[in-house]
Amino acid sequence: MTTYRSVLVPFAADPRAEACLRVAVRLALAFEARLTGLFVDPELAMPAPFDDPAAFGGADLAIAQRRHVESRARRAAEVFETVCREEAGIDHVWQRAAGDPGAVIAELARLHDLVVMGQSQAEGVRLAPQVPERVVLESGRPTLMIPYAGVFERVGGRILVAWNGTREAARAVADTLPLLVRAEQVVVLEIDLAEDRAAPGSALVAHLRRHGAKAEARHTVSAGIALGEILLSAVADAGSDLLVMGAYGHSRVRELALGGVTRTVLEEMTIPVVMSY
Repeated sequence: MTTYRSVLVPFAADPRAEACLRVAVRLALAFEARLTGLFVDPELAMPAPFDDPAAFGGADLAIAQRRHVESRARRAAEVFETVCREEAGIDHVWQRAAGDPGAVIAELARLHDLVVMGQSQAEGVRLAPQVPERVVLESGRPTLMIPYAGVFERVGGRILVAWNGTREAARAVADTLPLLVRAEQVVVLEIDLAEDRAAPGSALVAHLRRHGAKAEARHTVSAGIALGEILLSAVADAGSDLLVMGAYGHSRVRELALGGVTRTVLEEMTIPVVMSY
């Protein structure tokens, strides 16, 4: 991929969604890309009907929920248009869809070069992927996730690439090449470097330099520390403003049940992260 021509930002007009929108706007401007804002009408939550739905206020509840959704959708469209109008010349379009948010966003993402959305705020044990994770897994497109805390005026100036030679890692590098070649610094980090690996970090650095990226290789050892924690520490040490990594390098079932690098980063990210699968 040589550039981004289309950026998708799911948007719901809450404070963190606006932070994601502003990152997406800056990226769209930088790459002269079209920005698509998307509001997904959620499926209505209804109480158990038992024998008589009316006895439980089912009809009134449905009306109230629809009104709430309409209000949020209008507000989202207004904020999207206001923010976009602040940047003269940005090509933008607003879309609205209905259905399961993860499935709807993933489907539309396949027609865009990059998705920008917020980190999930769900905590505790989860039996199924949250919306951002589903988009990563199901869309086939790179997903840029913005942490739910913090201000990110600049994204992609100093990039750390988590490299282990896998298909997912290679996909993430290819998907973010437009960002990598623009960055002032690209650190390719390998953990527990294997001497017999076919494509060590130094070879990736050479590949990136051929594209014009200012890349350098670094490596470290885990020494019993969880790999996700090492990645987050390396990001801080390098002063990076973007982490690029492949997602779910092991079995998805194993990752969902036991955690893993992907899970740690998704839950504890301190800077924006691009994941590809």
